[in-house]
Formats: sequence, C-alpha cells, structure tokens
Amino acid sequence: MTGSWRIPGLDSYRGRYLALAFVAIAFLSAAGLYGRHYVSQVSDQQLRMIQQRAQATANLHDTLELLNRVQDDLHGFLINPPQTKVSQLLGSLQRLITATSRLDSSEWTVTHPELGSLIRETTFDLQRLDKGLRELIEIRKERRRWFPMLGVVEEQMMPANQAIQEILNAILAEERERLADGETDIDTFSRIVDLQVSWLHAISELRLLIANRFGIFSTNAAQGMESRADNIGIYLNAARTKLAELEAAAGAGKLGLSAEEFLPDLQEKLDIWADIYSRSVKRLQGNDWRADLTYTREAIEPIIDAIHQRLSGIRLELDIQSAQNITDLTDITKQLSSFTLLVVATGALFFLVTYGMFNRILLKPIKQTTLALRQEAEGRTSMLPPEAKVQETQDLIAAFEEMRQQVREREGHLDHLAHHDPLTGLPNRLLFRDRLEHALTLSAREGSLLGVMFLDLDRFKQINDSLGHAAGDQLLRSVAERLRGAMRASDTVARLGGDEFAILIEHLKHRDESTLLAEKILIALAEPFLLDGKPFHITTSIGITLSPIDDIQADSLIRGADTAMYAAKEAGKNCFRFFTAEMTQRAAAHLETESALRLAIAQQQLELHYQPISNQDGSDIHAFEALLRWHHPQLGQVPPDRFIPILEDMGQLGTVSRWIIDTVAEQQLTLFRQTGRWMPISINLTAKLLHDDAFSRHLLGKLDSNWPSPEHLIVEVTEDSLTQDLDASVRVLQQLRGLGVRVALDDFGTGQSSLNHLRRFAFDLIKVDREFVRDIPDDPNDVDLVTAIIQLSHAFGMKVVAEGMETLAQEQVLRERGCDYLQGYLISRPMPGTDLPGFLSDFIDQPKQA
Repeated sequence: MTGSWRIPGLDSYRGRYLALAFVAIAFLSAAGLYGRHYVSQVSDQQLRMIQQRAQATANLHDTLELLNRVQDDLHGFLINPPQTKVSQLLGSLQRLITATSRLDSSEWTVTHPELGSLIRETTFDLQRLDKGLRELIEIRKERRRWFPMLGVVEEQMMPANQAIQEILNAILAEERERLADGETDIDTFSRIVDLQVSWLHAISELRLLIANRFGIFSTNAAQGMESRADNIGIYLNAARTKLAELEAAAGAGKLGLSAEEFLPDLQEKLDIWADIYSRSVKRLQGNDWRADLTYTREAIEPIIDAIHQRLSGIRLELDIQSAQNITDLTDITKQLSSFTLLVVATGALFFLVTYGMFNRILLKPIKQTTLALRQEAEGRTSMLPPEAKVQETQDLIAAFEEMRQQVREREGHLDHLAHHDPLTGLPNRLLFRDRLEHALTLSAREGSLLGVMFLDLDRFKQINDSLGHAAGDQLLRSVAERLRGAMRASDTVARLGGDEFAILIEHLKHRDESTLLAEKILIALAEPFLLDGKPFHITTSIGITLSPIDDIQADSLIRGADTAMYAAKEAGKNCFRFFTAEMTQRAAAHLETESALRLAIAQQQLELHYQPISNQDGSDIHAFEALLRWHHPQLGQVPPDRFIPILEDMGQLGTVSRWIIDTVAEQQLTLFRQTGRWMPISINLTAKLLHDDAFSRHLLGKLDSNWPSPEHLIVEVTEDSLTQDLDASVRVLQQLRGLGVRVALDDFGTGQSSLNHLRRFAFDLIKVDREFVRDIPDDPNDVDLVTAIIQLSHAFGMKVVAEGMETLAQEQVLRERGCDYLQGYLISRPMPGTDLPGFLSDFIDQPKQA
C-alpha cells in the first residue's frame, strides 16, 4: 500500500527495539512522577498528623506531670505550710492551668473537636481546684480553724494546768519552810514533790501525744497516741494516789494550814482537767481532728480524681485516633504497593537494559559503603568510601562519612568521661592509677625515683554545708586550677573524689624535690578563694610516698600516701607528712580502738562522772560538770582525748551526746529527790553538734517537754568549735537561753577570736583554761593574764570559772583576783553519780578555810 501512514525507522529490528525502550522509559517516567507526587502528598499529610499528635501527646504528658506536681506540693503544704510552700503550690497550679490551655489550643485538638469538650471540662475542674486550694490556704492561716482542739487547750486545759501548778508551788513553798523548821517530815515533803513530778510528766506526755497526732515522732500516729495516753493515765493515777496520801496526812495534822485549804481546790482542778482531757483525746482520735485534712479529703481530692479521669480519657482518645491513623496509613500503603507492582511488571521489560548501568552507578557504591560500615562497626580501620555518580548515592556516602565522624567524636568523648573528673577536668582515679602503673614500669627500668601525693582539703565539708554545693563545686574547680599551676608539666594532678586529690610526680632526683613541691602547693592554696564575691581560706593536708623507697606497688603507694595524709591532719592540718611504717601501726591501733568503742557503746561501758564547781569562798557547791568516761575491761580507763575524736570520726558523737543529755536529766531528778536541791549540771557540746538538726531537735525537745529543771542546765561550748560557723552557733545558743539554759564558753583564751565571741554572744560563764592556771602563782605572766580575763569578763557582766585548780596557792590567787567559781582536783576529782549525795553532805559539814 503505497498511500498508508508509516513511521520512518520502525521497519528495522533496532528501530522497533528503540521505540519499545522509548515507550517503556516514558511509561516508567510518568509512573515515577505520579508515584512520587502521590507519596509526597500522603507523606506530608501523615507527617503533619504525626507531628500534631506528638505535640498533643507531649502537652498531655506535661499536664499529667504538673498535676502530679500539684499533688506533691499539696502534700508538702499539708505537712509544713510556710509562705514558700503556698507560693510553690499556687505556682504549680498556675503552670498546670497554662499547660491545659496549650493542650486546648494545639492543632490536634482543633482538628478533633471530641477532645475539646474533655479539655474544657478539665479547665472548669481546674478553676474549681484553684478556688478550693485558696480556701484551704485560708483555713491553714487560722490556727483554731484548722486545728479546733487548740481552742480547748488554750481556753480550758491551760488555765486548769496553771491553777494546779500555782497550788502545788504554794504547797511546796509552805512545806519547804516547815521542813526546814522541823514541823514536817521528809516523807510528806517527798509526796508533794512526787505529786508535782507526776503532774509535770502528765503535762509533758500530753504535749507528746499532740505531737504524735501530728506524726512528729512516728508515722504510726495511732500507736504513738495510745502509748502516750496510757502514760498520761499512769501519771494521773499516780497524782491522784499522792493526793489521797496528802489528804490523809492533812487529816493527821502533818500539813500546814494553807496546804489543807488548797487540797480540795487541787482535787477539783485535777478532776476538771482530767474530764477535759478525756473528751479531747476522743476528738483527737477521730477523723475530723484537723479541718484542713477533712476539707482536702472531701472537697479537693474528688476534683483531682476527676481531672485524672478526664486526662486519662484524653489519653485514651489520643490512642484511639493514633490507631485509626495507623489503619489509614496501612490502606494507603496497600494502594501504593499495588501501584508499585504494576510499575515493576512494566519495568521488568526494561530491567535487562538498565541493570548494567544501575549496578555500576548505584549498587556497587552501596555495596562498598555497606562493607565500610561493617568494618567501622567492628572497630577496624575503615576503607575509603567509593566515588558516587548519582545524587542519592552521594547523599548516602556523605551521611556515612558524617556518621563515622560523629561516632569517633562520641567515642573520644566517652573515653574522656571514663578517665576524667567531669567537674574539674582532671584525670580520675582510674586514669591516675593507669598512669601510676606506667610510671612505675619506667621508674624500674630507668632506676629513677617517683612520688605519690594524697591531698585532702581541710574543713571543706563545713564550707560546702554552709555555702551550698554550687560554691563547693566552684571551690574544687579553683583548687584544681591552682594545683595544675603549682606542678610541673610532667606531673599528673587527679581528683579521686569528694575533696580528695592525688598527684603523681615522676623523674625525681631526690626526696627534697618532693618536699619543695609540697611546700609550693601549700603556698598556692594559702591565697584566699573568692566564693560569691567573698574571700574564703582553705588549707590541705598532704601525705607523700616514694617509690621504690616505700613500695613498688601502685595500690600500696596510694594507700600509704592516704595514711600519711591522716598523720598530717593529726599534726594540725595545713602541712605534709612522708609515709613511715609507724603510721601503719597507728592506723591499725586507731581501727582497733574504733572497733572496741563500738562494742563499748553496745555494752554500755561508757559512763558519766561529775566534777564539782565551788563558789568563791568554798562554802558551797555551785554546780557539777558531767564528764564522759570509758572503762575498758582490759585497758582500764581510756583518756577522753583519745576516744572522743574517734567517736566523732565514727559519726557516733551525736548518739552518745543524746545519751548524756538523758542521763544528766535523770541524775538531776535523782539528786533532787535525795537532797531536796536542784543542782546545776554542765555538759560539753561542740558547735558541730549544735549544727546537727537531729541533735538540736532532741535537745530542744527534751528541754521543752520533760526536762525537770532547764534553768539548772549549763551548756559548755569551746572557742575552737565556735569558729566554724559562729552565726549558726549563736542562733542555737539563743534558743537554749530562751528556755532558761545557761551557756558557758569553755577553754577561753586558747582558741581564735576570743574577744569576738564575747562581743557576739552574752555568755553566762567564762571558763579559764587550765593552761593559764597551772603555773600560778610562779609565773607572773599567767597571773596577769588570768586577772585580765576575770576583769574583762566582769566588764561584760559574765561570771568566771577557773579550771585545773590543784593547790592552795592557786586557790588564794584566784580568790584575791575575784574569780567567781573554782574547779579542780583541790576540791575533788570527778566521781560517779552515786557518790554525789554523800559528797554534798560531807562538803557542807567540813570546816572551811578563812
């Protein structure tokens, strides 16, 4: 057919093949463009949905976290509601409301109206919660409103207690005069004293019962209240028994007229108080004893539970919608899979033609990149990445290169963290020991000397506790910088932990070289450090070991330097000591003493002895000083200066001191019952104990609740302990003074800033250290110094006690100089508590020197 339509070139086999290839290429291109556009649209839509859902989930998580924070702050407010807790609670609630608003305004919530109603209901509940919390705060502001029992205590029980106390004091005053005149016997007087003591114990137990109700001493309030109620019943029965005995004594004419008149009134007041107490205890044991807890339980907790339920509903709705999105995405994937199968079936015709080029420009580079990744994962040196000819492969190889660089940087960072202290950047214990092992190998090969220094900062814990951990960290960084600056470039400065540092000194020529470096360190740290803009001084104690002189093992060198460091601390701190074999023996003896001391505490081998303090003319005993003694079954009497520092190192000084307080209280009461006198007793406390919150609460609680006579307690503190934190010490001492306790400054003149202590706090007593009394009257300088201390103390309105008086000549000089009280072996050595009544009787009866 000469006139038919033809396409030139298709008659040949090559032309037909090219046409087919052209059609295949065109089809694949069109399919690819369509698939790419389709996937792009679906991916963008799904990505937006995923991002919106993730944002909504994050907002919901923040809201739940803040709701838990509000609950935690509410519990903290109910336990201890200062203004800071109020601000913290309201601040957390405001942040919760803000987070709920963010959740309400998120794109996911806007596109899903079913969540909006739940969030709006939650917002309404938050408004109710805000109103409820503010009402709760108002309840806590009024004591009688949140603790209704307070009105009963103040208006009924306290007046009745005061009336009973006044009646007892009046009876005691009359009977004490009659006892002195011989008109009554000691048994009748003792019954009145026992009645007063039983009543005081009942009042103390009532205070403890109320404290137990608040959970101060135990989390099991019911058990604690039951125990206190039983004690109150015992003391009330004891008081009634003694009252009945007194009524019998009155009937026998053994009481004065005033006592006989007061007894019926006393019986009436006692019955009134007991009736009020019985009704009050029933209310305290009920659920409505605190209005704030009732309001919280009935008004606030239901709102919080409702908010929790609604937020859980929102979370469930998010999960359901997320599952639906996954289903939609699965359907889209199925459609895309069908389309892909069609494209693949068509492209199979073109695959044989394009495979060679595809393998050369894409598959081969990917295979080589995969091999490089495996080598990188196995830690072998990776081969160079192949050359890429298409953009996708270039992006893949570039991503691999970036990943490899990041992995190596991360490995380097992790290795640095494993071997360096994150705070100071110094090598840590692991790296220090590794370098020490390496240095020991070189030292043995070269025959050279190396040294190990172990440093521990003096009094760092006090700075850290008083200024805070941030200031402590700043100080450690500054110390690290100065140590690096003081040492040679070849030396290794490391931080082992806490305030402990170690230094490795290599290539020493002789021992004196390490001495010069240690002195250089002490000088470098002598300059003040600026913390929060204020200068602070810190010193260090240094222990030094040398290899091969002391040892050739790394652990032994470090341990020996540590032992030498403790020897430097015992020598007064701010110095250095070289390790010696005797130090190991002393350390072993210290551990042996510590073990024996733990056993002594458990077996009650510790005891108190009491040394008398007389007045100026020696006519009477003014007070006793309680002194801790340890009688070891094999060692005998162990000196206090040997075991008390070990007690402090063990962390047991607070426990033993609490036992001393309880024992002294019992001793005072026993001595009063035996002699009819309240004898003042002094106890020695360190400023560290005063700063211990648990010990301070025990002491103040003991004085406030059931101490027989706080005004007859004397607390002695030494000058050296006050220098640690004078302001904090003064605050605690003022609290003790407020309870009637007298305060004495012990070892005056031996510490630092003596005059500053007199200026900052009005002590009742100044105790002159025995070092100044020992050489009187032979040393005129000591005579003048003691005279000046007495005159200075009197100028400040303070009394003076001279310690260590052992001779009549010393006594005469001290009396002539106006010393108020005297203490020492000349009067008596310390004695057990059982000897005090006999000593007082003998002392009063013995003739006195003019």
